[in-house]
Amino acid sequence: MIDQTMRLQLLSAPLIIKEFVSNEPNCNYEIYLRELLNVSIWFKEKYPEGFIKPKSESNGECDAINENYKIDFKLFASSTSLRARSELYPQISKLADGVVGMGESKKRRAKQKTTRLYAAVRGLSLQRLKKIRHLKLKYMCIKKDIQCMLKVLETKKNLLLFFPYTFSFESGISQDKAMESIANGLENDFRSSFQYRQEYAPCFETFLTCIYDNSFIIFKIVNERLSLCDIVNITKIPTFYDLFTTYDD
Repeated sequence: MIDQTMRLQLLSAPLIIKEFVSNEPNCNYEIYLRELLNVSIWFKEKYPEGFIKPKSESNGECDAINENYKIDFKLFASSTSLRARSELYPQISKLADGVVGMGESKKRRAKQKTTRLYAAVRGLSLQRLKKIRHLKLKYMCIKKDIQCMLKVLETKKNLLLFFPYTFSFESGISQDKAMESIANGLENDFRSSFQYRQEYAPCFETFLTCIYDNSFIIFKIVNERLSLCDIVNITKIPTFYDLFTTYDD
């Protein structure tokens, strides 16, 4: 049963839109997701050599590599939501260390329709997803957002899906109960999407991370279910913590 007191909030633009903050080279979620893997106890036990950025990504190399394993990072949110975050969020510039300049959004007073991806796919069967995938769509719409998600799930690489939302609950809840509720909610919404991933990229591992209580939660998708791997406090991830404390509203 889904916890009706659970709430989601999309992360602010500086945390998820690459190069959103002018003159801030670390404004890139790929940097802090590599740090996440390198401080995660679960990943350190499996890959003690850690992960680095490839020397070049010109040939589609994965975002994090070592001698034995490669994994790619993908934002698991709708294109319309991410575009709105980029265009409607106040512009930010790093003027000097500790000095931040603020400006108007790219599209002042504009309004945009966005897709809540998790709600858009909720209740859709695997067969329905396949039909949507092959529709001929010219304009951005809910189905187009779903198509973009399905293209990501077809990727023939190990994936860390970054669901860029913070979870919260209206009432007090234990950490164990929170982990159970978050997993149940994501499984309820994305079960058919996970099936799609399993069918189109069966030989590759898939992880999903999101945020709760100032911590990154890392799940592994196993047989359409989410298995908890690790919980990592944001203070252990220097790039994310710096972006969060400096630029988040």
